[in-house]
Amino acid sequence: MKHCSNTECAHLIRFNRIAEYRDEAVTCSDCAGSLSDGEAPEPISVGFRELVTIYESRDQIRGHLLRSLLEQREIPAVVIGDALGAAVGELPVLTVRVQVPPEFVREASRLALAFDAGELED
Repeated sequence: MKHCSNTECAHLIRFNRIAEYRDEAVTCSDCAGSLSDGEAPEPISVGFRELVTIYESRDQIRGHLLRSLLEQREIPAVVIGDALGAAVGELPVLTVRVQVPPEFVREASRLALAFDAGELED
């Protein structure tokens, strides 16, 4: 068993737990960092992280696409509110928000504007 030891890994930030992998894995699928041998240590406390909303949409797919694009650029991001649509059934989709830690707001906001305008290239 292997685990990601990157304390800024998107998986750790999103789920508050260390990502674990099979022995064949070489890099973390969330942060592309090298993996450490052995099981993950006991969960570490990353503490409360205030997040800032940089994008809102009524389209859950666009929210998750933007989150994915941000994470590809090593900007940790979460989508808030996406599970609420399932709870309300056939009612109109509620707004989802993409949030990032404060230190990433400037770059994430720039990318969100380009994404919304259809100007982002992969």
